[in-house]
Amino acid sequence: MAVEFRLLGTVEATVDGRLVDLGPPRQVCVLVLLLVEANHVLPVDRLLDRVWPDRLPHSARGTLSSYLSRLKKCLAGTDEVTLVRRSGGYALTVDADAVDLHRFRRLLGLARAGGDDSRTCALLTDALALWRGEAFTGVDCRWLDLFRESLADERRTARREWTDLQLRLGHHAALIPSLAAQIEDDPLDEQLIAQLMLAQYRTGRQAEALDTFHQARLRLAGELGIGPGDRLRRLHREILSAGAVADPPAAGRFPRPRQLPTAPAVFTGRAGELARLTEAHATDRGALVAMVGAGGVGKTWLALRWAHDHVARFPDGQLYADLRGFDPVEEPTPPAVVVRSFLEALGVRPADAPLDVDAQAALYRSLLAGKQVLVLLDNARDAAQVIPLLPGGPRCCVLVTSRDDLGALVALRGARRLAVDLLDPEQSRRLLGGHLGARRVADEADAVAAVVRYCAGLPLALAVLGARAARRPDFPLALLAAELAREPTRLDALRAGDLRADLRAVLSCSYRVLPPEPARLFRLLGHVVGPDIAVDAAARLVDRPEGATREALDHLEQAHLVRQCTPGRYRTHDLVRLFARAVADGDEAGAAVDRLLDHYLDVAVRATSDDDRMAATRLDAEYENLVAAGDFAVEHDRPEHAWKLADALWFFRYCRGLGRDWVPQLTRALGAARGVGDAAGEAAITKHLGVAHFWHGDYRAATRWYRRALASAERAGDWRAATAVLHNLGIIHQRQGGHTEALELFERAVRLVDEHRMTGTTSRFVANSGVVLAHFGRVAEALDRCDRALRFQRACGLRHAEAHSLIVLGIVTRRAGRPRESADHLRRSLAELRRMHDRSGEVEVLNELGDTFRALHDPVAAAAAYGEALERADAIAHHYEQARAHAGVARCGPLEHAQRHRAAALAILTDLDVLESERERLVGPERQG
Repeated sequence: MAVEFRLLGTVEATVDGRLVDLGPPRQVCVLVLLLVEANHVLPVDRLLDRVWPDRLPHSARGTLSSYLSRLKKCLAGTDEVTLVRRSGGYALTVDADAVDLHRFRRLLGLARAGGDDSRTCALLTDALALWRGEAFTGVDCRWLDLFRESLADERRTARREWTDLQLRLGHHAALIPSLAAQIEDDPLDEQLIAQLMLAQYRTGRQAEALDTFHQARLRLAGELGIGPGDRLRRLHREILSAGAVADPPAAGRFPRPRQLPTAPAVFTGRAGELARLTEAHATDRGALVAMVGAGGVGKTWLALRWAHDHVARFPDGQLYADLRGFDPVEEPTPPAVVVRSFLEALGVRPADAPLDVDAQAALYRSLLAGKQVLVLLDNARDAAQVIPLLPGGPRCCVLVTSRDDLGALVALRGARRLAVDLLDPEQSRRLLGGHLGARRVADEADAVAAVVRYCAGLPLALAVLGARAARRPDFPLALLAAELAREPTRLDALRAGDLRADLRAVLSCSYRVLPPEPARLFRLLGHVVGPDIAVDAAARLVDRPEGATREALDHLEQAHLVRQCTPGRYRTHDLVRLFARAVADGDEAGAAVDRLLDHYLDVAVRATSDDDRMAATRLDAEYENLVAAGDFAVEHDRPEHAWKLADALWFFRYCRGLGRDWVPQLTRALGAARGVGDAAGEAAITKHLGVAHFWHGDYRAATRWYRRALASAERAGDWRAATAVLHNLGIIHQRQGGHTEALELFERAVRLVDEHRMTGTTSRFVANSGVVLAHFGRVAEALDRCDRALRFQRACGLRHAEAHSLIVLGIVTRRAGRPRESADHLRRSLAELRRMHDRSGEVEVLNELGDTFRALHDPVAAAAAYGEALERADAIAHHYEQARAHAGVARCGPLEHAQRHRAAALAILTDLDVLESERERLVGPERQG
């Protein structure tokens, strides 16, 4: 069945000549938006924004779904149209010629492709005949209003091209009424005026032609304060002399530059960026878009892809210039040189061009004033190189690509900035597939994953490697991946013969234009340990004040050599970091790294000695860097930094539940301390290894390490360390059900606290002994221990320690038969532990709250507490508290899940070597239905 959609006038759809009822106006608007993007996916969010631009109703998505369902029913009678959901959006697939808008543009393209005047005129006649009035008549939509204006410009340009052809073909008299009417609507359009003058003169009406010029001159002077342009004045002189007046150039021969380089053969992803470019042009016909990003990120490919896809929007031509702002071979191209080349492309002979550079730029702007031209300015150094090349008319679109942030272009000329970022792993894989073929990518998936990982989303790197691999289809990609795995030679693998396809050369262009301070910072950033760096750390790295360092970082960010991932924290792309490391001086870098390690150690020590939320937040931000600094210190023979960083971080890791890689990292730190005979370091890390194994639920290994640590502390007379180890051994025995042994160890720890008059964190050991005392019914002693610890902690402002002592007080008061008091203590503890982000303590409190709610005969609240405890214990792999939470859910949660949770609790407790009697006490009897 024949389907036709008419958008160039009142919106209509017909099937076999029969009008289709398209529904209410907003539903029609949805259809028109899909038809404008026919055969392309229109993302749902963009569709919603276009239909409801001011305020999105809560019901918008449901309403949109309803509209789409009804439209499917409207169009259900034909197989020529389908409306489908794809990739987060909707696409309406239809033969483009069935939509008058797309047919109009196709006919324009054929007309402008060249050919004889008669054929070109016939094509333009057919194109213009498709119009039945203003586009999208009857549809109220702000986005379509802007697009409607753009289409009106396309129609107007086509009409004038058709008129020029009619004049060439000698149809002068027939044109005069129409041209006169058009001038009434647009009295300052010099092209229309010239066409009318020529038609009048050719039909023997010289006086009318001269009068038309006179009236135009008056209007231009009165309304714009300018005189007629060169073309109009030249035509006036020719008519005055009654000489031969040249025909206007035919549509296929009028200077319409087509300077775009070839579209990228392999292109993938960038759907969001392409859509934003289209949106910018639809919203602002004179769009100026600054496409900024790092070298090799694919800005030029993106610009060319969009330009070729939308070439029909620019019927007057496309201008292109490589400004060579960051070129490994040539110096930046002066704007004056580009202007002269553009003038030649626009038909101005060198002999006719003004000698003055400013006059040439003015002529360039004048020639483009009424045109729809795309100007692509590639690889700009800065805004100063771009501004002289901007056209003056409102109908041209300018795309600028640059590694500079082009802030001045945004601030002074209102450019829209489009940041071009790295590809994600899936897009990277598809880009490689474009070079190598889908089968090879699938067959060598592991090697492809390694290549993608080493390229870290940089399109140039992926393209270079894809080209290299494509030359050797018989070589396994694993060889290429192995070459990339070696950091010292990774950049060598990323070159393809031409300096513009050599990543090292590409990056050197960005580096060599840096001022001295940003250049020095950039070199040293290659030696940063960890994934990112804060401003104060960067200041220590370069040994400069923070203010100067921030300015240097801002400069590097504007040059897209670093990225501010969160406020005040900066990252460098892996390949850029390798380049920075390669250009750094070894002695300078060594001293800088020592300063950075000192800084990270200072941060860790200060933050862990401060019982403050801000300190904990700082450790959260720096944690990965601190761990990386410790590993770096081990690998690069800095043993003191290695063990001291591990020592400073142990309690933070424990509270946060950061157990991954803890034992291997501590083992490396212990080896570093032993290697230089550092007894203090060996003793500290030995104890922390006990803590790490305890965290992972390996109580046997934890006990072995604690016993070594205890012997070492007693030999050295380090009674604080000895107290901590005794306390930790007591907790292991307590958890395994050895309460008598636990009490003995706790009492030894308390005696040491009293004997050596220790304070601070040791107050927690005094409180913790209360749990075992309460187990043996010695509640009064237990409460006294809690009171003693809490009074000291409150006096000293040790809020974190106080929160943990409140847990003990909650346990003791519950066992004393005061569950409501217990719940109050535990709630206060939970609030403080959450404030401090102590995940381990939080899980423990939630389980204790579950026990307390059971004592209060509130199974619903208990089940909720156990359920939350289980969720959080699973997240940090806290095995003992996982078992307690499973046991709690089994006791008071849904009966149908009780058996599964009870079995899970028993399995964990068995793995932890908990005595059978203790397992039964913790888990309780099996629930019966």
